[in-house]
Amino acid sequence: KAPPKPEVCPVCNKKPEDFNPPHKWHLDHDPTRKFMRGWLCEKDNMSGGKLGDSLQSACNWIAYLVAAEKNYLDEKLKNQG
Repeated sequence: KAPPKPEVCPVCNKKPEDFNPPHKWHLDHDPTRKFMRGWLCEKDNMSGGKLGDSLQSACNWIAYLVAAEKNYLDEKLKNQG
């Protein structure tokens, strides 16, 4: 059974119709466990798929972004001194 649609996408906090062009709602599911996770905008549903619908891949991506931000800030501070 599909869960109710939220007011906004739980990933980007936007309404799909606010995009230009407007996006559609997509029912996100775990393909391995056949579990309906919830509704996402088209962009975020595709992003999850590109990460392999994997929690580990999403965590790796976050760790990568955090490390890149740290490197950027370290370099910025070094260049200010």
